[in-house]
Amino acid sequence: RMQQWDAIQQYGTRSAAKQVDADGLHPLHWACSGGPPVQAVNTLLKLYRKAAYRVDSEGSTPLHFACHYGASAAVVEALLRE
Repeated sequence: RMQQWDAIQQYGTRSAAKQVDADGLHPLHWACSGGPPVQAVNTLLKLYRKAAYRVDSEGSTPLHFACHYGASAAVVEALLRE
């Protein structure tokens, strides 16, 4: 899980935000599974907005992850705005 929220905000790049792992997960998926602060999600969305719509190998979006793992209402709202 991603827990280095400050690093995302300070050193995040568009190319890093577009990375996909073997399961089709983008950093936004991983962030949404780890109780992220809304600022980290907003940073990832600024870097790569389309990640909000990307599905993993099982068809889940970052919104699915956020809801499943109990992300804050602010995080869910940020994802829904996209």
